[in-house]
Amino acid sequence: MNMGNAGVLMDNEDDTMIRTHSIAPAEGERRAITGYYPQYLISASVIIHSLREENLQWIRVADPEAGRVDDLQIGTQSRLDAFQVKWSQYGGNFTFTDLVKSGNTPSL
Repeated sequence: MNMGNAGVLMDNEDDTMIRTHSIAPAEGERRAITGYYPQYLISASVIIHSLREENLQWIRVADPEAGRVDDLQIGTQSRLDAFQVKWSQYGGNFTFTDLVKSGNTPSL
């Protein structure tokens, strides 16, 4: 047995489903927006800054072709700025070396 979506326990042998608990349909949406809020706040701030500077030519949000830095891209005539937003309520400290060191997972 394994836990499926919305608290549904599924028995793989005979496709029997037993509902163990459920959440309101909108609750998943509220949880998702809570996670995206810092990303949206930072993106809005950067976009507004570019608009005020009058140099914004285009933006891309969650671009699947962008690679690792895909949350927000802002294009101007002379440059491309790309942003990847990560946050944690109780995150620890990290250094620049932590961001660029080689290891099992690719750095930004």
